[in-house]
Amino acid sequence: IEEHLTDKLLPRAPYRQYVLTFPHSLRYRLAWDSQLLAAIHKTVIDHIYRFIRDQLFGKFKRKDLRPGSVSFIQRCGSLFNLNLHFHLLVLDGAFICQEKKRPFFHKIEGPSSEAIGELLASIIEAVELCLGKRGLLEEDASMGIEDDLLSFEAASRASVRQTIAFSERRGERVRRIGFPRQGAVEFKGPQCVARSGFSLHAASQIHRENRYGLSQLINYMARPPIAEERLTRNAAGDIEYKLRQPWADGTSGIKLSPSELIEKLIALIPPRSSPLVRYGGVFAPNFKRRDEIILCPGQRKRKVSVGATLCAGKSNKVKVGALSWARLLRRVFAVDVCKCPRCSADLEIISAVNFVTIYIDLGCGRQSIDRDGETLLRGDQYQTPEGNKLRLWILGGPVTW
Repeated sequence: IEEHLTDKLLPRAPYRQYVLTFPHSLRYRLAWDSQLLAAIHKTVIDHIYRFIRDQLFGKFKRKDLRPGSVSFIQRCGSLFNLNLHFHLLVLDGAFICQEKKRPFFHKIEGPSSEAIGELLASIIEAVELCLGKRGLLEEDASMGIEDDLLSFEAASRASVRQTIAFSERRGERVRRIGFPRQGAVEFKGPQCVARSGFSLHAASQIHRENRYGLSQLINYMARPPIAEERLTRNAAGDIEYKLRQPWADGTSGIKLSPSELIEKLIALIPPRSSPLVRYGGVFAPNFKRRDEIILCPGQRKRKVSVGATLCAGKSNKVKVGALSWARLLRRVFAVDVCKCPRCSADLEIISAVNFVTIYIDLGCGRQSIDRDGETLLRGDQYQTPEGNKLRLWILGGPVTW
């Protein structure tokens, strides 16, 4: 998705990340009520758009101001807990879409912490109104689920509360690693505010020409819930997951049994018909002038080149969005198989290797290969019909070349 956004969709413009978290009592309902999640997401996006339009109102007509956003809905917290929150990549300004004129972008000034606080207050008021219309404000944090219900919902509720739903430690809190300190105070930095269990962070801003920074930010927003390099098993057989940085109260990680880990992972599976990436404003698929704004317009049905020629050929078998293995290796691991590792010159495909199945005879004292009536000993050279010499180093079992 990072390649799609940075190379095909997002135009050269400044962007800002808004991170919105919700109270514990609301996280479960948002995690499993797809309609409520869609309504809350739309409410939040509408208020951010209004916040941007208000800063440009007076310079342009309000109906011509068109913001845009890409929303990443994350479901996991730092400690495998079900913590649904929004990462919103929003244009730091708006496109001016006037009739019979090409859309152009106008930037806004960076918001102050006080302005972010006012934005959060308006979002909280709108969310409470949305919940009130559905009759959800009267329900408490119990979420209407029986305590003894051994089910998918029970695992989800326990994940929100950071407790264990099943096994012999049922009802107990997740074991933390470290020594908590009393009286820890929540940290609030520039353009970061918290109120009534909600928090809004808007300090991350990407400049227009910083495409590498945009790529890194998108990778962070769309990151998977687990960092495997921080996941280890101790001598007792428990799974330990280390935090990247210790919390203010001293917690440095958690400890889970294998069954408890599976329980926490199950709770993170999203329901059906609940997309985790959503496009809004000028990036929405149904926006009429979208092709005038995005980087690569009119390519949603075009087919890309992969397969037959690795680096520069053409193929009609893969749809837009798919990448060749060569491009994936270059993008993810910085390994360019289309370049010579010695001189960095471009490589060309000159022939394909035919795969030959060679069976190993392990009945005698030394390994040998019998092919077409001839015996080839381990370490011997074998000349292929094309004239290429291969040295055999066989470890055992049938081998496919």
